[in-house]
Formats: sequence, structure tokens, C-alpha cells
Amino acid sequence: MTIILMILVLLAVYLIWYTVFRKSDLPPGPLKLPIIGNIWWLAMQKRRKVRIPVALCEVAKKHGDVIHFQVGKENIVFLQGFDAINEAFVNQADDFSLRPDRLTKDIQKQGNGVVMENGNSHRVMQSFIMKYLNSDTAIVEKRILVEVEAATDFLSSEKGGSLDIKLLLSMMVTNIIYNVLFSKRYDYSDETLHKLINNLGTIFKSGSQIDATALIPTFILKLAKNEKMTRAKQETAKAGQWVKDQVIEEIANHEATYNESKLRDFVDVYIMERKKDPKNDIFTLDRLHYVIKDLFVAGSEASSVSLNWAILYMQEYPDVQHRCQRELGEKCADRIVRLTDRGALVYLESTLLEIQRMSNVAETTLPHTTDKETSFRGYCIPKGSIVLANLLSSNKDNRHWDEPDLFMPDRFLQDKAKKNPAFIPLGLGPRRCLGESLAKKEIFLIFTNLLQRFTFQRENENVKHTFRCIDGQLTATPLPYKTKPVKRQ
Repeated sequence: MTIILMILVLLAVYLIWYTVFRKSDLPPGPLKLPIIGNIWWLAMQKRRKVRIPVALCEVAKKHGDVIHFQVGKENIVFLQGFDAINEAFVNQADDFSLRPDRLTKDIQKQGNGVVMENGNSHRVMQSFIMKYLNSDTAIVEKRILVEVEAATDFLSSEKGGSLDIKLLLSMMVTNIIYNVLFSKRYDYSDETLHKLINNLGTIFKSGSQIDATALIPTFILKLAKNEKMTRAKQETAKAGQWVKDQVIEEIANHEATYNESKLRDFVDVYIMERKKDPKNDIFTLDRLHYVIKDLFVAGSEASSVSLNWAILYMQEYPDVQHRCQRELGEKCADRIVRLTDRGALVYLESTLLEIQRMSNVAETTLPHTTDKETSFRGYCIPKGSIVLANLLSSNKDNRHWDEPDLFMPDRFLQDKAKKNPAFIPLGLGPRRCLGESLAKKEIFLIFTNLLQRFTFQRENENVKHTFRCIDGQLTATPLPYKTKPVKRQ
């Protein structure tokens, strides 16, 4: 009886505080409970097996495009729909472009890369990376096409048998970024490549450089702590150390063989920049490891998952696949498809854009924060709030798309639709995806050249595969499927 009375008193005190002292101009959102805030809502979505971005679209119908959550003492704001996202991350970019450093405290003790960095070091490093990735398209194209040829041999050896193509796509994309960074690639049977893919996968599933547990009250973490969480943390640390050792070895080899008159790759260009001013505290060797880690994540996960979706859509929509192949035959015949063909392959490009819109690989942005109390759409966004954009809500925003839930490549054939600003598969504003330019090249060249050489069919032509995602992953990844790559004559 005493416990019940204490609970009722606590609830009464909370309701008084909530009514009298709570800021009245905060954005609306689901019911917040004493102490735990909206943790109950997040737990409910997990129990329902509903992905948070999908659940947010339901919440937005009641509360609008700016939604406030509370996790413990943390304020979290989700932006819904293109208009709100663009207004915050582009029009008010100065207010919303910082990263919350309290989510990366453990990593900052060792050193930051670029994705979660702030201030001048972020601006300088981001500019340097993007300039390099866009500097020599011919070399990037060559590196991608090397993997296309290797994948062609791999698929041809299957002789029309069914396979899970996810691993092949991961090997291709990982080799490309490794080649960009270190001028080196691995054979698809090499154990080191498989270890690299597995360890990067472990790091990515953990949230990469983000420690979301920093938002949750300590007492709740202690209650929830179990052997599974402990083991996952240990596995992530082990994977991170393996990748770090691999990268440090490559950097050491580059330092030993560096030749300023013959720059080979990203690491060489970084070393050259460092040698211009050895006292520069931005281009340090310690930072290089973390920058490379960011590039591995930015340059591999989104591309390989997008390509995985692309093959699935082709086998499930054979008419679309045949139309793409017909256009390839008309424009490129049997020669290798190159980046210069992009403007000519209008239907194929439209198909790729529609697959990216439908699959929504990056459903939400990485967290942003506010360094001061900020006014947005008439609401008060408290200082230090975590701000995230639900990209799914923009790519399927019925205010900007006709029948957004239908797969219709033709929608991108019209000039008006092709320029639709609501299409933001990898974010927008100053914090848009670091590897976007490389990802676009990879996806186009791999998809077109594989489609030119193979037709992808269902393992069982009478059994449709679902377009649902794997639960519990940061990226929207299709459930495992097998495809039959049939070599075209």
C-alpha cells in the first residue's frame, strides 16, 4: 500500500511539474512518462517490430512535422517531410549542423575522424576529402570497372545457379574503397577481405561512432544490462581493433614508400598535405586512422545495400529489367558502360533513382544538435537537443510525390519529377553523406554493367520475395534472398 501511495505522489508531482513548469512552446509528441520520458514508446515499437522511421510517419499524422521526444533528460526532435528537413538543415544550417559530442566521448579520447567532428577541423577535412573523391573521375571509374570484371567472372562461374548476392556486392564495394584509400584490392577468395567485411559490418551495426546509450539514464542501463549487450560491446571493440591494426599497417607502408612525385591514392595525398605543415593539428597521422574508418563506413555500407535492393527489384520486376536491358543494348551495344553514358541511359537512371527512393537505405540522418536555444517553426528547440531527420518521410512525402508507395520508374522521366527536391536518399545540407559522390559512381557502373551481362531471376519463379527490411539494423537492408544470374548472349 505504501509503495502504491508513493507512486501516486510521484505521478502527482510530475503532472504538476509537467503542467506548470514544462516549456509550453516545445514541439508536440507522444506522452512522456515520469523519469523515462518516451523510452516506453521506443520499446513499444521494438515489440511491434516496427522500424522507428515508419512509426514516426504514423505519429506525424497527429503531431505534425516537428516531433519532440524525451529520453531521460535528453530532448530529441525528429523532423518529418521534405519541407521541415530542408528548412532546418539548409535554410537554418547554422543552427542545426553541429554533432552532439556527448555521443562520441569514448571515441574522442582516442581521436575523431570527420563525420562526428565539429568546427574548423570538420570543414577543412570534409572539403579535403570531397575534393579528392571528385578530383580524378577516370581513376575512380577504372577502379570500379576492375571489380565489375571480377564480379562477372564470379557470377559466370555460378553457371546460372542461385546465390545470395549480398556478399559479392560487399566484396566489390569494399575493394573499391580499399583501392581508393590504399591502391590495393583483394581477390574474392582472400581471407583478409572477408575479415574486413565482417569486422566493418560489426562496427556499423553497433552504430559506428555513435554511442546511443549515452542518452539513456544510467539506472535504466543497469536494469537492462545483460550478457547479450556485454558481448556485443566486446565484439565491437574487437572488430574496431582489427580494423585499426589493418589501417595502421597500411599507413606505415605508405609512409615508408611515399614518393611525392608519384601519388598513388588518398593516403599519399593526405601525407603530402601533412608534410606541407608538420605542425598542422588537423592533418595528423593519429586522425588519419579515424578518417579512414569514416570513409570505410561512408563508402561501403550505403552502396552495397543499395545495389542489393537494385538486384532484388530487378528480379521482382522483370518487365522493368528487360526495358533497362533494351535501353543498354540501344545506347551501348556490348561495350563497357561508362560514366559518360549517364545522360543517355535515361530510363535506367530513372529506375535506379526510383529504387533508391523506395528502398530508403538511410532512413534517418546521423544526429545533429543545437548549441543554443533555437526557434523553429514557432517552437522552441532547447539548447543541446538531438535533432534527426526522417529521410523516409521525405522520399515518400505525399505532398511532393504522386502515389509514393508505388514503384514507378517513369516518375523520374519527367523533368519536373527528376528535379524533385524531396528526393534525398543520403541527406542534404552541410552534413550530407561524405561518400555520396563515390556511391553514385559505384551504383551506376556496377548496376549497368552487371545488368548488361546478366538477367537476374527469382530462385523459384512462382515465389515472390518480400520487400521488408531486416529488423534491428541501422540501414534498411532487404531480408536475405537468392537470385539466379543468367548470362546474357
